Amino acid sequence: MKIALLAFVLLFAFLSTQPLLGAADASNEQVVDTLGKKLRADANYYIIPVIPIFRGGASLGLTNTGQSFPLDVAVVNRYRG
Repeated sequence: MKIALLAFVLLFAFLSTQPLLGAADASNEQVVDTLGKKLRADANYYIIPVIPIFRGGASLGLTNTGQSFPLDVAVVNRYRG
């Protein structure tokens, strides 16, 4: 029983040193909003699903970046969290 526990602890210790999703690499790509402005680290944002406003195809969302999911980034100026 002690050997199994020791093996489990060692296996857990070995696996916990490896990142589960891989190491994050530095990227030169900037995150921008729908107007093309860079997102700021000192601002609060919500990522919300897009709801089409008009039937003519106009909707809020990511600019034409080739993304397959429509999301919108909204700035919250009076966030008190």
